[in-house]
Amino acid sequence: MEEKKKEKKKRKFVINNPFFDFMGEIGDWVGLNILFLITSVPLVTVGASLTALYKVMMKKSRDEAPYPAALYLRTFRQEWRQSTALWLILLVSGAWRHWGAGILRYWNVGLGCLLLVWLMVFSYVFPLQAYFENSVKNTLKNAFLMSVRHAPFTLVLAAANSLPLLCLAFSPVLTWLLTPVYLVIGFSMTAGLGVRVFERIFAEYIEEYVS
Repeated sequence: MEEKKKEKKKRKFVINNPFFDFMGEIGDWVGLNILFLITSVPLVTVGASLTALYKVMMKKSRDEAPYPAALYLRTFRQEWRQSTALWLILLVSGAWRHWGAGILRYWNVGLGCLLLVWLMVFSYVFPLQAYFENSVKNTLKNAFLMSVRHAPFTLVLAAANSLPLLCLAFSPVLTWLLTPVYLVIGFSMTAGLGVRVFERIFAEYIEEYVS
């Protein structure tokens, strides 16, 4: 009888509290942010890191990632080749934009348009790579077409992705304030919030394909 009472008491001791769930989520985001920073230290690996981060966040949004760190590392290895190709294309095109600034210094509108297009494509490329199987060419093409079709969402996503660079370029004070945030949780938080938007956008294309 005593053992049954003790067993009953043990079954009642279950931590099912929104606060603990929230703290667990924050802990996952911090851990993923640290993984992202570590795996992005060689500049060439940023693409694979972004794909892995978006993949985990998409799985977490559907409660399909019980071990986020393990999923991150596995995705990083699996997506390394194509994600790196996508990243190098974006990196070279971004560098060209920078080198071309001297030529376009009198055409600020043209330079701004090129930068906007680059940010629009960048905002979609790695979420697409994380969500769909496709070639490098088609992923870039779809990133551009989706970013144009969903322009209001795209502008918000582009602003969120470029926030660290904007602060670095225009506001030393904000850079000083935000640096600790991005070192702890900023990148995973940006990806996590962005996934809410991408899930809604991508669902339309899955329905179109099925129908």
